[in-house]
Amino acid sequence: MSALAVLRALRSEGGTVSLDGGNLRLRAPAPLPPALVSAVRAEKPGLIRLLSGHADALDRLDDFEERAAILEFGGHLSRSEAERKAWDDIFGNSHDVFP
Repeated sequence: MSALAVLRALRSEGGTVSLDGGNLRLRAPAPLPPALVSAVRAEKPGLIRLLSGHADALDRLDDFEERAAILEFGGHLSRSEAERKAWDDIFGNSHDVFP
C-alpha cells in the first residue's frame, strides 16, 4: 500500500494522521482495522516525508482527487497519469508518493 492509499484508507475510516516530531499520531472515532494500522506502520517513512512537506495533506486530498478526476476524464489520461499530474499540481514532487 502506498502513502497515498494509506491516506485514502484513513480518511475513509474517519481517521487522521499527523506528524509529532519523528512519530505519526493517528486519531479515529473508532479503533482502526488492524490491517490499516499495519499499513500505516509499513508506510511510515513515506507518510513522514509527505507530512513533513505538507502538514495539511489530508485537507488537500479532496482537491487532489477532484483534479485527478478532471484530468482523467476531461484530459483523457490514464488514472495513474492523471494522479501524477494532479499530485504535482496540488502538492508538487510526485516522486515522493509515486515511485
